[in-house]
Amino acid sequence: MKCYVDAGNSRIKWQIGPKGSVHALDWSEAADWAAAVLQTAQAEGVVIRRFTIAAVAAPERCAHMLSQLAGIYPEAPIQWLKSRARCCGIRLGYPDPSQFGVDRFCALVAARGRHPDQAVLVINAGTAVTLDYMNPAGEHAGGVIMPSVHAMQVGLTALAPNLGPYFSKDAPRPSSGRKKTPPRDVGYLAIDTHSALVLGCRWMMAAAVNQMAAALREDAATPHFQVLIGGGGGGDLRPLLDVAATHAPNLVLEGIVRAARQQR
Repeated sequence: MKCYVDAGNSRIKWQIGPKGSVHALDWSEAADWAAAVLQTAQAEGVVIRRFTIAAVAAPERCAHMLSQLAGIYPEAPIQWLKSRARCCGIRLGYPDPSQFGVDRFCALVAARGRHPDQAVLVINAGTAVTLDYMNPAGEHAGGVIMPSVHAMQVGLTALAPNLGPYFSKDAPRPSSGRKKTPPRDVGYLAIDTHSALVLGCRWMMAAAVNQMAAALREDAATPHFQVLIGGGGGGDLRPLLDVAATHAPNLVLEGIVRAARQQR
C-alpha cells in the first residue's frame, strides 16, 4: 500500500491508499511523525510499501522526515513529486516549472480531475494564500501569492506588539500595563482590538480574492468558472467571498494521488 504525504509549511498530512482517511500534525507535533504513520497503518490493517511526497517544507524538515522514514521504513522507496510543464491534462503557465510550488501544482491537478473541460480558479489557503486560474483547456494562465490572514497578523503585531493576541491571566502583561480582553465573535465590525485585527486581515484577503474573481469574470474568454478553496484557512475565507466556492481542505493530497500515477 502507498502512503501519500503533503509536507506543507505549517503541517504535514498523510493518507494511506488513494481513498484512505486523512491525518495531520502541526510540525511542532511531528517529532515522531513516522511512528504516527506506522500507528495509522496498523490501525487500518495495512502495510505501507511506498511513499509519495509533495513537499514545500523547509529542507531541514524534509531531512527530518527522511531520517524518520529510514528508521521505521528502511526498505520503502520514496517518490518525490515535482511540478511538471504538462501533467494530468494541465499545462503550466510558468516558463520554468521548477519555480512553481508543488502544492499549487497538485491543487491544479486535483481541480482538473474534479472539473474536466471547465475553467477553474484554485485557491490554496495555507501559510500563504495562492490563487491560480486554469482555462477549460487545462492551460494555467498564472496566479498570485499573498500572505495568509495569520501571516498578516504576525507581521503587523511584530511592528505593533500591542495589537497582538490577548493575554491570559497567567501570561505577562504588555509593557504598557493595559489589560487585553479576549476576542469576541466578529461580524462586519469589531469592538475590541484583537478582533479588529483579525477581521481586518480577513477582509483584506477576501477583497483581494473577490477583485481577482471579478477581473476574471470581466474577461470575455472566462465569464464562467468554478472556484475551489483548498487548505485549512479556506473555511474562514469562503463565507466572505462574493462567488460560490467549494471548500476542499485536502485538495493538495487529492492532487498528489492523481499526479503520482503519471510521475512514476
